[in-house]
Amino acid sequence: MTRIQLALDMTPRQLANALDVDTEMVVDRVGPRASMSSSMTDPFWGTLSKYVNERIAGLIAVKDELDRKLRVDQREHVMRINKVMGE
Repeated sequence: MTRIQLALDMTPRQLANALDVDTEMVVDRVGPRASMSSSMTDPFWGTLSKYVNERIAGLIAVKDELDRKLRVDQREHVMRINKVMGE
């Protein structure tokens, strides 16, 4: 759970708020509860998975936009250089 929180850059409280669950649901994932918690029966894991998938999709969309902007700017830059060089 700590690795997930670090990767999402969130405190346990922030993650709990994002998932709309009690903080204990996030913090109490060690010891006996963790060994009894199964993704087959505990809805927390499905909620977390959905949240992570949405975050990843959002980050991929941002990356696509930034990559597109870079391509457009590079193309325009080359065209300006070519005009200056008289080509």
